[in-house]
Amino acid sequence: MNYARFFTYFWLSIFLFSCSWQGNNPVTSDVVIKVSDYNVIAGVEDVTQPLRNAISAAKKRNANKLVFEPGIYHFKSATAMADYDLLMSSKLHFDTPWGLGAEGYNKSISFNELNNLTIDGQGSTLVFHGLTQAIELISSHNITLKNFTIKWQRPLFSIGTVLIADGNTVSVEFDEIFPVVGGEPVWAYMDYNPQTKKLGVFDDWRIKEPMTFVSPQVLSFKSDRKLPVGHRLIVRHVGNYRPAIHLVNTQNIHFENVTILSAPGMGVIGHNCHNVSFNKLSVKPEKDHLMSTNTDATHFISCTGEISIKNSYFEGMGDDATNVHGFYLSIKKIIDQHNIVTYLEANTQDHLVDIPAVGDKMEYINRSNLSIIGGNIIKKVTAHENREISIEFSEPLPKGFLANNLLANATKTASLHFANNTVKNIRARGILFQSRGALIENNTFDSTTGTGILIDTATGWMESIGTQDVIIRNNVIKSSGYGDGTYRNASGIAVLTESNQSISGVHKNLTIEGNRIEGVGNRGIYVCCSDNVQIKNNVINNSKPKIFTENTTNLTLINNTGND
Repeated sequence: MNYARFFTYFWLSIFLFSCSWQGNNPVTSDVVIKVSDYNVIAGVEDVTQPLRNAISAAKKRNANKLVFEPGIYHFKSATAMADYDLLMSSKLHFDTPWGLGAEGYNKSISFNELNNLTIDGQGSTLVFHGLTQAIELISSHNITLKNFTIKWQRPLFSIGTVLIADGNTVSVEFDEIFPVVGGEPVWAYMDYNPQTKKLGVFDDWRIKEPMTFVSPQVLSFKSDRKLPVGHRLIVRHVGNYRPAIHLVNTQNIHFENVTILSAPGMGVIGHNCHNVSFNKLSVKPEKDHLMSTNTDATHFISCTGEISIKNSYFEGMGDDATNVHGFYLSIKKIIDQHNIVTYLEANTQDHLVDIPAVGDKMEYINRSNLSIIGGNIIKKVTAHENREISIEFSEPLPKGFLANNLLANATKTASLHFANNTVKNIRARGILFQSRGALIENNTFDSTTGTGILIDTATGWMESIGTQDVIIRNNVIKSSGYGDGTYRNASGIAVLTESNQSISGVHKNLTIEGNRIEGVGNRGIYVCCSDNVQIKNNVINNSKPKIFTENTTNLTLINNTGND
């Protein structure tokens, strides 16, 4: 045998096979879209359309990176500015349900059906003008957003100093960085005490008449609140226009080193999402501002998997740092033993219909006390244009099933891991959890007007579900629970239901352990409507009583200490 010829043919065959395999299965490499290549230039008046072109190119080329050059980028559309002018002259109502039915809204940046993409701002600031939703991610999977800041050039709030508050009229001299001319609406206001550095001792909502001009930068409005002269006043002109970032039907979305300085609504809303995580999210006021987002920093509706928020900072919001929940469906009509027609009594926070899916487990809920009275699996679901939802169940409804009952989706119950975060100087609760499976640990809650940590489920907001398997440990909660959002007079932690009746067992399997609560004279910990609860090794100071429980079974109290 000619060994030299044999080995020559052998290695040639291996080489040709390798080339053929790589041709059919090319070795992957980064496909990077630089937005500057699409005329997205820092400092120009508006980069909305150029960025949309860059996003289209990323989708067409299956790019895995979309990269900004460091800089300040502006998004300014004529319609967003026109809507802003209408709102600020009170010609557009502050409670308009933007996104409900035909009630349209402005969008600046859309990522629709993109997968496996990292969006890297490299320290850039995205500045939005007028009434607009900054970013949306729709039906997208495996997306990372990192290294950028979001803000509004003119936030949808104004801040000034109280000059007069006589029980009839409040006059305010607004700071020059918040230009006002009169006619601006007052969706809500709250004070800030510059001596104690506390928000929201005084607040009020939905003032019917707009502010009137007194002199340059001095406006007045009608109010019976006798606010302290010299206090700072934050006036929100709208509550929930749209979130800064809207996630819908997404999977595996990760935020890394993202900052939100202001937004005309919530910071982030996730609806029907699977796995959303944040590391080093910062929602905080810009310099010389006392407010960041007009309402919640983050909010999650009917999600699955895990919501993870770690190593993050929250300050100055008009509402909670996070709220995780589903929605109760009400029953309009029982068709037969398998079929019902349902509807949602309350609007969702993003005004999308909250529709269950085939295969979801629905729990039957007693409306009066929110206890579970049974359950079933969805076989078929049909959403109608009038926002009603027809459901066919796999098994027959139980005898005596009442149309006054509610339905709660036990499948769409994302867990929460909220760890190593700071929540400071916000209006309302620190966080609110109404789902199943939570680990809330190693956080600091400082000067939240409401209860630091609230575990709840409610018929008022129609937010579900009775919680299970919640661990609250090693948190510090101080100087909280002195104003709006304080539940059952509890400064630190409250577990309860908002329903006509209270019974044990709506919430199950809770551990409250190793927390330090520096109260404001109210209750430290309040627990109601629960079963299998352990409260142990907590230090609770300046709270009377330290712990208050009612309608709770299988309760264990061990080594909870502190002064009065």
